Amino acid sequence: MLSEHEYWDRPKSLSNELAPHGILVSAVCHGWTMTKRVEDLAKARADVEGKTPEEIIKSWENQIPLKRMAQPHEIASLVVFLASERASYITGAAIQADRGVVKGLY
Repeated sequence: MLSEHEYWDRPKSLSNELAPHGILVSAVCHGWTMTKRVEDLAKARADVEGKTPEEIIKSWENQIPLKRMAQPHEIASLVVFLASERASYITGAAIQADRGVVKGLY
């Protein structure tokens, strides 16, 4: 598992190393995404806390500034863009797709 700084620094160092070979490197740092795994975690947590899975998911979403989790297609769209010709000059980027959860200066 990478530390938070490595998530931001790794694409930069790899892009410097691989750019001479025409290889672009970027990272997608996504936040909560509504997947089957998240639904399963919510069900397990709901059983322990005596709540519904929907209540658990809502409590998690309330921690997100935009108050909802990403849908898988939203993250996939970013990845498809980064793999496209339209992103041919983007390298060394760590792109946040977390609905504003991570805040700070980078």
